Amino acid sequence: MCADDSKTKNVLQDLENIDDETDKLGIPFVKINDYKLASELGLADELPSLVYYENSTANIFQGDLQDEDAVLKWLMHQKETDEIESITDEILEQLIESIEESTGVGECADAEGEDTALKDLEEIDDDTDRLGIPFVKTDDGKKAAELGIETLPALVYFENATPNVYQGDLKEEAQVLEWLQDQQKTDSIEEVTEKILKDMLEKESALVVLFCKYST
Repeated sequence: MCADDSKTKNVLQDLENIDDETDKLGIPFVKINDYKLASELGLADELPSLVYYENSTANIFQGDLQDEDAVLKWLMHQKETDEIESITDEILEQLIESIEESTGVGECADAEGEDTALKDLEEIDDDTDRLGIPFVKTDDGKKAAELGIETLPALVYFENATPNVYQGDLKEEAQVLEWLQDQQKTDSIEEVTEKILKDMLEKESALVVLFCKYST
């Protein structure tokens, strides 16, 4: 994603130095000047930006674009490893709307136990890929707030744009994977927050809600 200014020209000059290396890695390296697309990705105020796409899922580089060694190392890491992609809320919205099934991990940089939970969930990323469920994470917080999620990190499974909030321990990756498989294979009643329910009541002409006994 490019902008027509001196900073962008300097970045492009530096990145030209690793173009041959990305060719050797089998990663096509292209540039585009499209403000609309940048806005859709939440990058309108962050240009120039570097985005790595894998299976149409966008992963945004967070470092210094003029540090070509760091950029190349990051690209090699994306190519060689299969981990949960970090995306913006704008990209998450597109993902939810464009496919029938997706899984989002809401995260907070200061959330206690976040690192452990995310590392555990990395263990099942390959499995979710095989299930055909994109597994992504975001630290924007906007989507979590919209869904009424107050405790982070949190796991939300979206099917046909309807969210289902995971209620178990995120550190138990085997249980998380079993839950995701159940969501995909069965047509179950979604677990929602009060905020999600209110939003659904506004959008749906008919809605059935099962109120369950609260357990501590």
